[in-house]
Amino acid sequence: MTAYAMDLRKSADLQTEVNQLSEKEVEILKSSVASDTVVEDEAPPTYSECTTITLTRDIKQAFTPGRSLYINSRGIGMIRFPTPSSELEIPIYNQDGSLAYVSTRDKRCSGDAVLSSPNLGNLLITTYFFGPGRHPVLSLLYPTPFTRGSPDINKDITVAGKFISRSADFDMPDGSKFEWRYVPLGYDGGGRSKLLVLEKIEGKGNGSRRRVAQLLRTKQTIPQGSSKHRAGCGGELVLDQNAHLDIDETVIVGTCLLMLKREVDRRRAIQMMVMTGVVAN
Repeated sequence: MTAYAMDLRKSADLQTEVNQLSEKEVEILKSSVASDTVVEDEAPPTYSECTTITLTRDIKQAFTPGRSLYINSRGIGMIRFPTPSSELEIPIYNQDGSLAYVSTRDKRCSGDAVLSSPNLGNLLITTYFFGPGRHPVLSLLYPTPFTRGSPDINKDITVAGKFISRSADFDMPDGSKFEWRYVPLGYDGGGRSKLLVLEKIEGKGNGSRRRVAQLLRTKQTIPQGSSKHRAGCGGELVLDQNAHLDIDETVIVGTCLLMLKREVDRRRAIQMMVMTGVVAN
């Protein structure tokens, strides 16, 4: 089977899932036509010191920036055929420009990826599924402080939430709960942008939230060759200085890449809907 034929086959899987969406879910998906970054022209805020972020429930969360990683993902544009992304490798760099991680897919038609380190080899496998109730699964290839000593040491990490959703939650083997979601960021000058934020949820229900990482995408941090209009574009992944006490860095990177993958799938779904006439001009 040619690569083009496999691309069409994988696109057909996504098309099938799009066809199964309810009217409400279609409206949610259509709303994602707007950029997930929503970057304005004004200068972004400075992260050289402790900052706060405005949440929808008007709760202020302190965040002290620590380690930064740069995800060099170009993403996909709006005007294109709804084929899978051609990026088979996504490098992630340290602040000094050295390579920290690489996310690799064997085939363009596959969403499965392996996250590896130049020094430690393969660290994490992400298995991506399409279809109702078939959530992506992350498999750690080494013990961490958050799996060591747990009766579920070999338990995979399932990332829940439909691909149309702009949030995704997962449980670590030690029972801790986390969620990625988009939140608006206000700053001086009247401009607004969106952060992709990872929070630890403590307590029952929604509980209290504590931010452990965020992906910042501005003109200064978006990779060269990409733009704010491209779904799945990378940026500066900033970890809280105490993030290592809550979750392994590999899981932060792997789940962040998964959120970018979902951005791409939402964009491709919109492109399919346009091509089939589901979205009216």
